[in-house]
Amino acid sequence: MSNYTISVDWDGKDALADSNAAKVISGDDFQTEFETVQTAVNSKANLNGSSSEDFAINSGTVAGTLDVTGVTTLGGNPTTTTQSAGNNTTRIATTAFVTTAVSNSAVTAAEVNALTYPVGSIYTSVVSTNPNTLLGVGTWVAFAAGRVMAGFDSEDEAYNVNGFEGGSETVSSGAGATVAPYIVIYIWKRTA
Repeated sequence: MSNYTISVDWDGKDALADSNAAKVISGDDFQTEFETVQTAVNSKANLNGSSSEDFAINSGTVAGTLDVTGVTTLGGNPTTTTQSAGNNTTRIATTAFVTTAVSNSAVTAAEVNALTYPVGSIYTSVVSTNPNTLLGVGTWVAFAAGRVMAGFDSEDEAYNVNGFEGGSETVSSGAGATVAPYIVIYIWKRTA
């Protein structure tokens, strides 16, 4: 992009004597000047919106809407104002806006665990530590101590009442009577 600079010294011609041949304006003078003007004009941005021309500006202000359709990268370090917190429009989100939004929405482990283990949840473990210490949430009590848990079965009268406790610690002996293999684990129930 070039700026227009006068090629012919027009003022200098006025200072010449009328008898000086250089005082006469020739077609070459006009041609030289018009070509200089044409070069400067052709290298400037077409402000009428031609998409075939590039446009560059240093530290300028664009009034109205800046259409960057087709632009895949912005060079340099473009900046803009930071939007107010909670703004969910199509405005540009600066890194400051995103950083603030992320830090304001940080979820703690206790919040995640409160959603994962709501009141009434069962937590099983091979360590005796109360789940409140491990998860940071809730009141937990030991559950089903000395019991084997059985799944709810609406079709079987022995297993169709939630929380029902049945069975016996002793197994009657007799031909073929066995105790199923088992493993002892810590079972906790969240109550609050």
